[in-house]
Amino acid sequence: MSIIERTRPERPPYVPVWVVPSAAAIGAALLLVVGLSLWLGVRAEVIVPDVVGVNEAVAEVRLAQSTLTIEVTERPFDASEPGTVLDQDPAPGETLREGDPVRVVVSAGTEEFTMPDVVGLALKIAKVQLEERGLVVRIDEVHSDAPLNTVVSTNPAPGARIRSSDMVRLSVAIKGDATDALLPYKLDGTVVAIDPTLVPGGAQDVTMEVARRLRSLLEASGATVIVTRSATATATGVPQTSSTEITGSVSAVVGLDVPATGAGGLAVLTLGDSPQTQPSSQASAALADSIAAELKAVGKPVARDVVLTDAVLEASPNSPGVRIRLGSLAAKTDTELFTDPAWFDQVARAIYRGLGERLGAK
Repeated sequence: MSIIERTRPERPPYVPVWVVPSAAAIGAALLLVVGLSLWLGVRAEVIVPDVVGVNEAVAEVRLAQSTLTIEVTERPFDASEPGTVLDQDPAPGETLREGDPVRVVVSAGTEEFTMPDVVGLALKIAKVQLEERGLVVRIDEVHSDAPLNTVVSTNPAPGARIRSSDMVRLSVAIKGDATDALLPYKLDGTVVAIDPTLVPGGAQDVTMEVARRLRSLLEASGATVIVTRSATATATGVPQTSSTEITGSVSAVVGLDVPATGAGGLAVLTLGDSPQTQPSSQASAALADSIAAELKAVGKPVARDVVLTDAVLEASPNSPGVRIRLGSLAAKTDTELFTDPAWFDQVARAIYRGLGERLGAK
């Protein structure tokens, strides 16, 4: 009897082969989720401290004490002390988890530099150039014969030392009117000496601001201009000499003054009659009356008076001379005007017209 061998077919496994790896993956994912949940639960909630106004290093310590981290962004051209925290996110009092970051903005400080000369440029170009240096630009419209929307003056003046984030005022030309128009005086051959005395206490250099504008107007009309001043005032960028260096004949002498005390307002002064001033006293009085009449158009009364002594006027006894008081540091209404470039322009133009009426040909 022969034995017949049969091959038994393999029985499929009770558990598919893919089930085990899948179960392992699912288990790992569950463990990760559980672990993350436990870790989050372990990270306690903390209150965000206030770090605005303190130095970056102090802010970092405060946040570390609260188990928080710091992320720093700098803000350029800020007037605050470099490194000072200006803003934070989240705000003080909000809730974070331990280890979370707090984003702070700190000051990068300011940069000191020389005020650029943008006089004569179109407003758009000048504004861009100044704002790129971090300056805050303010616009004052003034009646002028210059092309429309061009810068006719700046405050601070070109060459002054300034810092980014400082405010700069631009006087920009608009269409002139009849009361502010400049007559075309011809001053070829005339020599005018201007003496802007130093303003007490290192305040705004009002006299030089007016002198610089007056000089430009006179030179544009063909006059030769001498600016006299003590050698200590060299930061203005205007060539200077002392009053003792005025040599030769001058057509007129114009002093500019801002006293620390006394009455405010505009005043035009001449030397009192004396044997020394007699040769030019009548011409000085006529020049003073002419300038005073023009200054009245600026909008305030103008006083007329005499002074007993003035070294600069006395240095040229044969030439008409006046001393113009632009106001007083003791008068609030004056000190407010001393920050207005448009006022400087108006005063300089009025003095120019007064000189033109006496010295020039139309």
